[in-house]
Amino acid sequence: MKSFKLKRLHPKNTHVIYNNYLHDSTLSEYGYKDYRIKSDGTFSGWFVEKNGKRLTSLLGLGFKEARSWLKTHIKREEYQ
Repeated sequence: MKSFKLKRLHPKNTHVIYNNYLHDSTLSEYGYKDYRIKSDGTFSGWFVEKNGKRLTSLLGLGFKEARSWLKTHIKREEYQ
């Protein structure tokens, strides 16, 4: 994999800040080629999909773990 950089697909002012500290990421969406990382909408994790088909649900994990999962998945696909 030459470069792995996600592109933000949600509008810049999508998120709401509660009490000046809690970031609501329920509308977050990031993409890399045909892949998407989206919030599951319940504050409890993320999911990864390719062409609209869900590949995994990462409940209870953060965005960094979802990004890492996708990067590892893409590397595996390249070597098959």
